[in-house]
Amino acid sequence: MRAASQYNSVRKKVADPTRLGIDSMYQFKSIKLCADIQKTLIDSLVQRGESKQP
Repeated sequence: MRAASQYNSVRKKVADPTRLGIDSMYQFKSIKLCADIQKTLIDSLVQRGESKQP
């Protein structure tokens, strides 16, 4: 998060192609983090459900 915060402070000074590339990278990282959290949550719920079956 620190790198994203630092980048945000200079983002307007960076050339458009660079800005688009870095923005895409951070967007990908955010989406991947959310997907990883969702997968962990679903895996945990499935595991709990399987352990409760008779």
